[in-house]
Amino acid sequence: MKHAIGITFIPSNRQINPMTRRPTSGIGFYGAVGGRLEVAGATMFRNVHKQASVVPEHEHPQAYFALLLQGNYREPGRGEETYFTPFTAAYQPEGTRHRGKVEDCGCDFFTIELDPEMLRETDLAKRLTDPVFECDGGRLLWLMLQLFSEYCEQEHCCSLTCESLLLELFGCTAKSRALSPAEESSRWRMLREKIHDDFRESLRVKDLAEVAGIHPVHAARIFRKYSGRTPGEYLQNLRVQAACRMIAEDSASLCTVAAQSGFADQSHMNRIFKRVVGATPGAFQRQLEKSNSAAAT
Repeated sequence: MKHAIGITFIPSNRQINPMTRRPTSGIGFYGAVGGRLEVAGATMFRNVHKQASVVPEHEHPQAYFALLLQGNYREPGRGEETYFTPFTAAYQPEGTRHRGKVEDCGCDFFTIELDPEMLRETDLAKRLTDPVFECDGGRLLWLMLQLFSEYCEQEHCCSLTCESLLLELFGCTAKSRALSPAEESSRWRMLREKIHDDFRESLRVKDLAEVAGIHPVHAARIFRKYSGRTPGEYLQNLRVQAACRMIAEDSASLCTVAAQSGFADQSHMNRIFKRVVGATPGAFQRQLEKSNSAAAT
């Protein structure tokens, strides 16, 4: 099966870093780490502790976001303890040193480790020098859950959507200067024109931002504000719309429709099309044929 551009999946049946061993250099996580998915300058994975245990002090050479999915986890700090309950989220900068305690039921973290080069290229990310902990159902949690949804799709997840969500994570964690309403409206028109012109191509948020002359974090935020969607979702909808038009013309095979609409292959189109339309391209084609026949009688 053809992988989406910029995505590498490492099967989850390969578990590493058991509790009884010191973390592998460069990863820095105790527990079992599996299901690694590399996308948009980050590596997503599950970090599972199956039983109660004390995690000794250790260092994380790379910055990461973490979302606790199940269980409870305590992290003693300097003067105050951080207590993770299900669906709390956190950010830890490069070089974080800490220790922890896994409670009786164990715990399961969804983790996003950030490539150092990505952090260097993203100006806003450079401001993330302190840990951030969110336990009140704020913006950090909902963005992490959207990334978890993409992660669960494995090789079918959308690289552009992941990139945009990561930039939004940086934005809500670091807080950037807001554009004026007039600036936002003007930039939105530029962003929209760019994605409508090039939706068949492989785009990054950076490509869109450059056209509008703004930071990628602003581009991701403006897209959501004005369209209610991430750039990746918007792009996929444009591709499905183009496929609908081609299918309605009844002049090309579904394989050709997929290629000319910007999808990686027909299988990729089938999956996205069904999610958006509620039917596969083939079923949609038959519905149109039936409708046209009925209209002709």
